[in-house]
Amino acid sequence: MLPLTGYASIATAVAAIAAAPTTTWAERPTPRRCCARLGWSMPMPARKRRRPSGRRLGNRVAWEHIQRVLQEQGGNVAATARALGMHRRTLQRILRKHAPTA
Repeated sequence: MLPLTGYASIATAVAAIAAAPTTTWAERPTPRRCCARLGWSMPMPARKRRRPSGRRLGNRVAWEHIQRVLQEQGGNVAATARALGMHRRTLQRILRKHAPTA
């Protein structure tokens, strides 16, 4: 029997030591570490598709989209940043640059 708990209390610590564990962790183990200790293989997680951020908006279509949303918001940069889901300072940096070439 493998005593495993996510709660750090004196009672669970005493019960775990009484069970004579072969491995103890002082900090919370990661799921990958637990699986490795039990001899299980854990598949590598798939890479999440990231939303385009201000650094990645470098093509003509993205630039035109930003300009269209900026125009819809009446030139308000803060409202445009909220509508695009990015930080206001990131949008300001993008707008400071020249329009990308096709």
